[in-house]
Amino acid sequence: MTNIAVIVLDTLRKDSFDDYFDWLPGVSYDNAWSTSHWTVPAHASMFTGKYGSDVPATKKAASFPAESVPWLPTQLQQEGYTTRAFSANAYLSWKFGFDQGFDEFEGSWRVRQIPRGDLFDWNSFIARHSDDGPERFPLALWECLRSDCDTLPSLKYGARLKLNEYRDRSGEFADDGAREALDMATTTSFGDQEFFFINLVEPHWPYSAPEEYRRVEAPGLRWLDATLGDGYDDPDWIRTAYEDEVRYLSDLYQDLFEAVKSSFDVVVTCADHGESLGEDGVWQHWYGIPPEVTNVPLSVYAPDETLESTNSPVSLLDVHRTVSEIAGVSTESHGADLRRLSETDGRTVGVEYHGLSSQHIEGMEQRGYDAERYDRPLYGVVTESGYHYETFDGFVGDDRDVVDEFAADRDAVEAREGELDAETRQQLEDLGYA
Repeated sequence: MTNIAVIVLDTLRKDSFDDYFDWLPGVSYDNAWSTSHWTVPAHASMFTGKYGSDVPATKKAASFPAESVPWLPTQLQQEGYTTRAFSANAYLSWKFGFDQGFDEFEGSWRVRQIPRGDLFDWNSFIARHSDDGPERFPLALWECLRSDCDTLPSLKYGARLKLNEYRDRSGEFADDGAREALDMATTTSFGDQEFFFINLVEPHWPYSAPEEYRRVEAPGLRWLDATLGDGYDDPDWIRTAYEDEVRYLSDLYQDLFEAVKSSFDVVVTCADHGESLGEDGVWQHWYGIPPEVTNVPLSVYAPDETLESTNSPVSLLDVHRTVSEIAGVSTESHGADLRRLSETDGRTVGVEYHGLSSQHIEGMEQRGYDAERYDRPLYGVVTESGYHYETFDGFVGDDRDVVDEFAADRDAVEAREGELDAETRQQLEDLGYA
């Protein structure tokens, strides 16, 4: 049976991929596009074959309703696959339902800060007793035992938090999870009929590369003030910090890719979205759907498959269709099989922006910015003639009619945002999401 791996290099720009990943074997697709500007809808597309608004999985509904739509990991399980995942992104965690359908789901040191299930609130306890000295440890054990929680998982989780604290102080967590992913790839005994998903966030904010790659210190100004305020005094500082992360990821990914391809027949490498680095005064990936954010790397290594390279537009939706077809999963998908692209001549692919999350709206209003201006949907379409897309100020491109047609087919999304616990919110803030 065919072993399949999908590896997402979160926030990696297409031009940065071209500059630093030219060593990667396989077929690359230069005209590849995300379905959106950020993590949740892009991954939803790869795992459902649908646009984020159709799932829904958007800024207004930032979770994965995997029980109500055909979910690729679950479908692969039903076909006899062993499904494993490693995620370094807090949104791709058990908190948001992304772990459904995986036999083994591991998170980076950041993601592991997010409690699983009905666990004791260690972070609240630490906040109350941080100045109590060593006597707080038996008190913590006592409160955990007497509280209404899953005791054994809670104790294991608390021990892991403490271990992570020591490891962080020792410098063992020198990156945002890539080394941990490499460790999982090299120590797991993979069998036949395996699916392995990895998400790495090294190019994602806060742009803090390991010391040996770091030419500048990590920037402190956030995307919101940089885009809507006075910007950065030294934009090249930010671009250098981002590039340092990309250089590091490229070097580490060579080892990770070699480890994965030794056990897998098909290895898909892609980004879920890119990053704005000052183009038109915009920073990061919250502001609309510019090509710096939506044109993404996509490369497939599959020596036993016949893959077709093309200059025609392809989409992250095609990852879903291609993996499904190779694995023998029968499913509906807006995507195309990358092995049969000649059947899609004249194709168009779409891109969506769904407005702002409640956390972003709150942050903008606190800073005196006009959140309403940016809290509305935008749409784009890639055709053989190029990328045509809406902006907050108008329209870029020539084919307005095809964009309007795509927008008319999309469903309006009702808000479906739950309360975030302190640990989850902190991890999202660290990545610039909240």
